[in-house]
Amino acid sequence: MLQMKFKPCFIDAFRNGRKTTSLRPTGFDCYQAGQESAEYFHEDTLTRNIVLPDYSAGGTLVFEEGTTFTRASDFAGLLKRQPYRQYDNIHLVTENKNGETVPFAVAFIADIGVIQGRQITDEVAVRDGFNPETIPATELFAFMRDTCHIENPKKRNLLAVHLHPHRDVVAVEG
Repeated sequence: MLQMKFKPCFIDAFRNGRKTTSLRPTGFDCYQAGQESAEYFHEDTLTRNIVLPDYSAGGTLVFEEGTTFTRASDFAGLLKRQPYRQYDNIHLVTENKNGETVPFAVAFIADIGVIQGRQITDEVAVRDGFNPETIPATELFAFMRDTCHIENPKKRNLLAVHLHPHRDVVAVEG
């Protein structure tokens, strides 16, 4: 079963029902074509050489393995590139004091979406498990910079994975 790893500080947020979403960096940087567009653009790299006929010039175009190109895909295509699937069960795990990966809950993925960093509000950050009594969006952005190593989280598209634990969240020992 697929696993999703969390810092220990989020276990209590799951336990009290405050954390219902996990914002994750996409496996690649992408941007939307425009406000009304359903297309997402992202860079990709060729995994093999490609040769295309160039009928207008009477020749061929050769693109070598490793060449970077821009790919356009719709939302469904964007989600296919992620390991998470709607309605899948997933183990929620953390690292204990001994450095071992241990499960603390089993959940199912209720929904998956994409949110732009600049659209993140305090309400979104609270659903992601940050303290509602402070400035949650600021804490979330600091966490993304320090832990996820995202230089400018407000400029990134993030995967919003909505989780529903199947049973009680267990305590993690050791």
